[in-house]
Amino acid sequence: MKNYIDPNGNTFELEHAIDCPFCGKEPKVMFRHSKRKGRNRLSKESAYVICDRCTMYMSNSSVDGFERAATIVIKRWNTRA
Repeated sequence: MKNYIDPNGNTFELEHAIDCPFCGKEPKVMFRHSKRKGRNRLSKESAYVICDRCTMYMSNSSVDGFERAATIVIKRWNTRA
């Protein structure tokens, strides 16, 4: 388990993202907040798992918050083929 801090300053504990399958380097988890334009004007939170060495990445967006987006993207990263 590892602690992550989102751009709003909230801290949450999630499982650790395992090393990159191509180069073996430990990835970074990054967050981004963006506002959607349109009728519903929902803002979405995105989480990315990025390997700097070989540019492998996965991303996920959610309107339910950074913790949900990070949970899903780390789970997908750890169970990739």
